[in-house]
Amino acid sequence: MIRILGALAAVALGATAVMAQNLAPIKERQELMKKSDDDLKLLSKMTRGEAPYDASKVTSAYTEMQSTYKKVQNLFPEDSKTGEKTRAMSKIWENRADFDAKLAALIKVVGEAKEKAVDEASFKEIHPAVVKACDNCHADYRVRRQQQ
Repeated sequence: MIRILGALAAVALGATAVMAQNLAPIKERQELMKKSDDDLKLLSKMTRGEAPYDASKVTSAYTEMQSTYKKVQNLFPEDSKTGEKTRAMSKIWENRADFDAKLAALIKVVGEAKEKAVDEASFKEIHPAVVKACDNCHADYRVRRQQQ
């Protein structure tokens, strides 16, 4: 009887560990994307004149965003399709090549924006491309809030 209980406890512990592994990438990508969204909101406010232009904040935000998206690339393992109220659509894993290409394009656009946004005028000119690259991926691979 003790052996059976021990075996059941080991199986339960193993299952719990597997479930925790599945949730870790989801939580991490959600946290990273939340920070990136905050940066994007600030930058968008600057482009609309709702926040004062600040070159150091622009550079910092683009640097953070680029770093974030590079980390996010590795946070969509096969075992992270569900859980933690993820808004990631199953199409990510069904069409991984397209998802990876869109994410790579986003990383490239953010890097270009960081280099080209040398003053307020150039920032306002380049920033819409960053927003478009974000939306390009979200349109196909993220569930809208209303659909949850």
